[in-house]
Amino acid sequence: ELEQICKRGKDEQSPVYLYTVYFAAGSSSASSLQEMVDIASKYVPEKGLKCQFVSVPSTLALKDHFVSIAESIKKNQATLIRG
Repeated sequence: ELEQICKRGKDEQSPVYLYTVYFAAGSSSASSLQEMVDIASKYVPEKGLKCQFVSVPSTLALKDHFVSIAESIKKNQATLIRG
């Protein structure tokens, strides 16, 4: 179903950008999140924002990661609005 959603988004020139965060030590059980990112990545433009999977092991790393996401959104705001 995710594949269909992403394909429809690409066809309508409104790609699905998927960003997953796994919060736990080790990422062995996070393979489904990585697989979702892999699927969505096939349908986004090569230039611009990218789909990502991130594993964060601690609350401090989680906070730092979300701060970096907020900064990235500020930098890419025009792209997000147009996109």
